[in-house]
Amino acid sequence: MEHGNDPLLQEKKEHGRPDFLFNIYPCTIPLDFSEVSTHWHDTIEMISIRKGAGSVELDFASHSVAAGDLILIRPGRLHAIRAKGDRPMEYENIMIDPRFLLSDRIDVCTREYFQPFIEGRCSFPAVYEGADPNSEPLRECIAKIDSLSTSRETAWELGVKSALFSFFFLLFSRYGSGDTLPEKSRRYETLKEILGYVRKNFSRPITVGDAAASIGYSTSHFMRFFRQQTNMTFISYVNDYRLSEAAGLLATTSASVLEIAGSCGYENLSLFNRQFKRKYQMTPSAYREQYLYKKDD
Repeated sequence: MEHGNDPLLQEKKEHGRPDFLFNIYPCTIPLDFSEVSTHWHDTIEMISIRKGAGSVELDFASHSVAAGDLILIRPGRLHAIRAKGDRPMEYENIMIDPRFLLSDRIDVCTREYFQPFIEGRCSFPAVYEGADPNSEPLRECIAKIDSLSTSRETAWELGVKSALFSFFFLLFSRYGSGDTLPEKSRRYETLKEILGYVRKNFSRPITVGDAAASIGYSTSHFMRFFRQQTNMTFISYVNDYRLSEAAGLLATTSASVLEIAGSCGYENLSLFNRQFKRKYQMTPSAYREQYLYKKDD
């Protein structure tokens, strides 16, 4: 997830170290958050389902997923993640900045393989089922990445990068250059514009009128369109996005709750606390404590 120019929010702009743009995030729905609403970003995302079941929505199409499944999301693709019923779904997010895979000097790997994938000029299947034996080599690459990221043995960074290259080698060797992507519909591009507007402006006041004007829609047309595409109101989406960003900052920075609330567009701390507790079933301070506890383990 990207942030604006606020120095506090800039800390989460890149995944991993500045010299190693890769990271893994363990997540559980609904324990960590109720769901991941429709969004997009400029990173490559791999979702490895560990326990439970749920659904991943990709470009308006819902896919049922369960333990053992692997989902590959290219940069710029609309997606959402939800659990199934009341049962928790544990999964692992692997986030990769495209620069992590590209060569500074354009070589054949960058030109013929990674750039077409990253730029959306080719695509592979998004969901690889755990029950499919053909997906086992891909899951072995992910298992290798997990093991190296946990042990951090000598030269583990080389091992992680090697496993990622092996992962994409398997995809390209199996599917060739990938399928040519169909042209996106106008509604798809419009929704991406709206979500991009939220991503850029969530740290300051946002009105439905401002968002509608940004894409040349009337307020009534905008509200109807947004609800049709996301099954939620625009204001509900903005609040959910702000709270998700705040949760990430609570877990990864030492900024005060007041600073985080302000940087996520909340001028009223009491309102932030109430909405945060409603979404995460705990106060912001309690949410941070659980991550501090994990770090100490």
